[in-house]
Amino acid sequence: IFFRRSRAMNLQTANMAAATFFQKNLADLVKGIRGHKKNEKEYIQKCLNEIKEEFKSSDCRVKCIAVQKCTYLAMLGYDMEWAAFHVVEVMADQNFQHKRIGYLAAAQSFTPNTDVIALTTNLFKKEMSSNNQFETGMALNCLSNVCTTDLARDLVSDVIALLASSRAYIRKKGVLVMFKIFLQFPDALRPSFPRLKEKLDDSDPSVVAAAVNTICELARKNPGNYLGMAPTFFKLLTSIQNNWTLIKIVKLFGSLTPLEPRLAKKLVDPLTNIINTTPAKSLLYECLNTVSHGMAKQTGILKLSLDKLKMFVEDRDQNLRYLGLLGLHHVMMHNSKLVADMRETVVECLNGEDITIRYRALELIVGMVNKKNIQGIVGKLCEHVLRNEGDYKHELITKIIETCSQSNFEYISNFEWYLRVLMDLVQCEIKNVRHGKQLGDQFMDVIIRVKAIRDFGIRCMCTILASSDILMESLDIERSNMYEVLSAAAWLCGEFCDRVKDPKTLMENLVQPSIKGLPGRTQAIFVQAAMKVYTFLVGRLDEGMPRPDKAARVRTIAGVAKEGLKQFSSSGDVEVQERATQSLKLIDMHLDNINSVDLAPQLKLLFEEEMLPVGAGAQKKVPVPAELDLETDICHYESSSEEEAEEESDDSGGEYGQGGASEAWNYQKLAAQFATKAGGAVHGAGNT
Repeated sequence: IFFRRSRAMNLQTANMAAATFFQKNLADLVKGIRGHKKNEKEYIQKCLNEIKEEFKSSDCRVKCIAVQKCTYLAMLGYDMEWAAFHVVEVMADQNFQHKRIGYLAAAQSFTPNTDVIALTTNLFKKEMSSNNQFETGMALNCLSNVCTTDLARDLVSDVIALLASSRAYIRKKGVLVMFKIFLQFPDALRPSFPRLKEKLDDSDPSVVAAAVNTICELARKNPGNYLGMAPTFFKLLTSIQNNWTLIKIVKLFGSLTPLEPRLAKKLVDPLTNIINTTPAKSLLYECLNTVSHGMAKQTGILKLSLDKLKMFVEDRDQNLRYLGLLGLHHVMMHNSKLVADMRETVVECLNGEDITIRYRALELIVGMVNKKNIQGIVGKLCEHVLRNEGDYKHELITKIIETCSQSNFEYISNFEWYLRVLMDLVQCEIKNVRHGKQLGDQFMDVIIRVKAIRDFGIRCMCTILASSDILMESLDIERSNMYEVLSAAAWLCGEFCDRVKDPKTLMENLVQPSIKGLPGRTQAIFVQAAMKVYTFLVGRLDEGMPRPDKAARVRTIAGVAKEGLKQFSSSGDVEVQERATQSLKLIDMHLDNINSVDLAPQLKLLFEEEMLPVGAGAQKKVPVPAELDLETDICHYESSSEEEAEEESDDSGGEYGQGGASEAWNYQKLAAQFATKAGGAVHGAGNT
């Protein structure tokens, strides 16, 4: 029996050794994936099947290598939730090398939804009480990645106990993991915060840096709760030499200064000293950022910050240039006058190769606009529109329109200049138009509201309607929305056709055959505009002209109008067809009576009243009449008792299909009765 047992044990040992010897390790897996680029998925699937077989082994070394390979595949995007229990097994191993692999795999793959994560609570407690600081650090690292509400509640006392450890390595990691515990279990913050605050006075600089980092991250969520710690951080600001710790402290003060204005005055001297002496660009920028956010009223340090930001913008390093522009944007939000002097420097950034810098410079230069410099700035932007293509060009056009139209054209004193700018944008954006709606709205807004430039504006609109290039671009409605500009031009020329120098040419442009390729809404506007032009042409004929001559002139004008409008009377769009048909009937009516009665004055009355601009909030100012009742039904039908009885019997009896048929029959009966009553009322009104 003894020899049999020995032979079985030796055989098992030999099998385990063979399994370990022939097992693929992580290096073999990586080499195999690189060698199977054509069928990588098939190879990885084969490896996963091998890993699943390896997990059945009782040898811990085999399982460790399998977990190691699973972790690598998880980094490539493959799911390893199915191996979670095996990861916990490796975490519980006594060998430090093995358990380190398990904790790394857990940190990489465990999620809050992992079922076996509850089994790790005692493992974490065990490692935190270990005499080996590296085992404790390993557990804290893993906890920071897999921390859940349950783990945070169960382990917070153990982590707080580690803050009193004699080893700075453990204290530092314990302070850092407290932040993740507070996120998952906020109730632990108030009782444990005094212990965390003590670490700001720790003898080890790394522990102090960790405490500052944790408190700063907490303060980002609610800065007001940490305003009382300003004296402590002010002391650290003037005594610490570590740049990364100083960056965190300066960031914290950037969050606190908007809440306490007196704090800004105290920070002037230490921040001025850092700005003038530090060689670290990262620390310098954080100081400048803090000044621009919460110390805008401290003019001395603000001017110093602007000088430093200007150096950033002029630097060859693209990263520093971007940060300089970002800092100037923050300053401009509080005091735009100080940034206005740097206009030329910012304009130069529009020529940069980095697209992100150009976008940031564009956003900044738009904010520098005032009445004095708007023409110069918009002129520069128009030059860049001609030199650029793609999304950046469209962004330039958008910014030009937004800049000029902001605050109801507050900065524009010469609207003729603005119309020329809009015309230039229309001409330069003939291809792939995205801003047709914006450009059309601007033409409408300016020409309707500013009477002084209406003649010039109508000339511009006639130029747009006569342009074959604009019309051809408008026909490609899937790629361009230039038809929105044509819609605005047609409406304006029709509404103010008395300002048009050549109405006959305008009529021909409005009813040309190519218009049928435009969207239905645009066609309807063209038809209506053509009718307006017709009434204007026949209405301006001299009343003293002999009737035969006048009739001949009207027939000539009507011939041009009817020939163009007939093509719209068969349009597939209902509104276009209706407007064209009505216009043709009115023209025929005018022609039928031309020898006896002149209907031109009556036709002119249809469009004589001028359309005026209406404020966006004007409707809200109109009082609701007291006699207007919006609650009572317009039509109330009272059914007889017999009908109600019939309806009740229909609703209560029969199957679903029979009830639905009865209900439909009742609706038909109700409609017939309502029509009878309405007919009687109309007949009675006619007799009356």
